[in-house]
Amino acid sequence: MSLDEYFKRSREQLEAEESENEELDREQEVEGEINYENDDGDNSMEVARMSDLCPLTYTNWKAIPKKKKTIWAYVNKRYIVPEKGQKDVYAIINDAWRRYKWLIKKNHFTKYRNLRERLKNRPDGILEAHFKKLMTYWRYEAIREISHQNAKNIDKQKWRHRAGSISFAVIRERLSK
Repeated sequence: MSLDEYFKRSREQLEAEESENEELDREQEVEGEINYENDDGDNSMEVARMSDLCPLTYTNWKAIPKKKKTIWAYVNKRYIVPEKGQKDVYAIINDAWRRYKWLIKKNHFTKYRNLRERLKNRPDGILEAHFKKLMTYWRYEAIREISHQNAKNIDKQKWRHRAGSISFAVIRERLSK
């Protein structure tokens, strides 16, 4: 789910609540619109590609605690988001950040044989120091073993988006009790 989809959904939900409650203060907050200047559609990927907000030098999203406040401030400049949406915004940006790292690994690490070729074909938007650190990390034997084991585990799964014979609706209902 992209940031635009989340905010559209959230705005629609808030508008429905406001019409029922007729709270003028909340009504003014919801009237804000997305700033569509220079908008390419998926702003979560835009945030994930910003090296000052989401550096690629981290191996895990949880390791970026100091940057999350800056990310939240950036998102609030572009959108009107209630505080309760902060966790969802971080989840969307986390997914985009991981997808971006996967694309970099696919297009710039596994595609080339050595570091010289990889550096020559480095993406424009990534700092060379960050790119080198990422390439070094992916070259570690322990990291390669983890990656291969994860790939094997995914290949073993028959249906990746299922939870066995129990549907997600049933699981969600049980968790809500």
